[in-house]
Formats: sequence, structure tokens, C-alpha cells
Amino acid sequence: MLTDPAASSNLVSGISDYTLLSQRCQEIISALENSKTLFDFISNHYKTTSWHIQRIYRIRNNLVHAAFVERDINLIIDHLNFYIRSTISVLIDRLHGFQFNNLGEIFMAIEDNYFSLIAVLEENIKNSSRGNILFYDKDMVFKGPIFI
Repeated sequence: MLTDPAASSNLVSGISDYTLLSQRCQEIISALENSKTLFDFISNHYKTTSWHIQRIYRIRNNLVHAAFVERDINLIIDHLNFYIRSTISVLIDRLHGFQFNNLGEIFMAIEDNYFSLIAVLEENIKNSSRGNILFYDKDMVFKGPIFI
């Protein structure tokens, strides 16, 4: 729906009362336009996700190994609460609904899909003529393990 201009236009107009949701939807539609915009979008998301995981691990180490709690632990928990809940929810759904035996398999599938997609996008960008970025196969994104 997001890659079809007519359907995405109907979607955006249908949610126009919800300003933030409409803005986010338009950002995603723009990110899906070509290999370069998708590469930037996916790379930034990967870096942000990695940063959050490192942050959670650092907090965990402080608690477990040093019995140290950061002064602003409640603020950190509040900031990470939605991220952690949504991530765990998706992982549980993937374990339940698909042929993954454990969390490690899910993470490996997502990581493989990410690196494969990034490699294809980089190749498309490299082989694009100036100002005319090549498109990518949308099934790579929407049928891969990231969006199973």
C-alpha cells in the first residue's frame, strides 16, 4: 500500500486528522522511493536500534555487576519502555507464528536480511547514473524476515 501512489495518497488523506501519524506515514513513503532514500532510512534505523540495545546492556551490566543504578534510571526506563515492549512483542509474535526455534534464529534472520538488503541498495546506488537512483525489488523489504 505504501509503494502504490494512489493507495498511499488515500491512506495519508484518511489519517490527515492525526498529524503525527500522517507525518510519519509520509516520511516512510518518501523513504521507500528509491535505493538511496531506503538505504539512508534503514541504515539510520539500524544504528538507532543498535544504540538502544547497547544502552540497555550497559544499564543491565551496571545493575548486575556493580549494583549501581544511574541517577536517572527512571527516566531511562521511561524512554526505553515503549521500545522494549514493542520489540519483545514482535519477537514473541515471530516465535509463535513462524518457523523460528529461538530468539537467536530470529536475530540471525533479521541480520542476514538487513545486510543483504544494504548490499543490494549500495550496489544500486553505485550503479545509478547521476540524479537517477535505481529502484530496488520491494519484495526484498516486505517479504524478508524484517517484515515477515
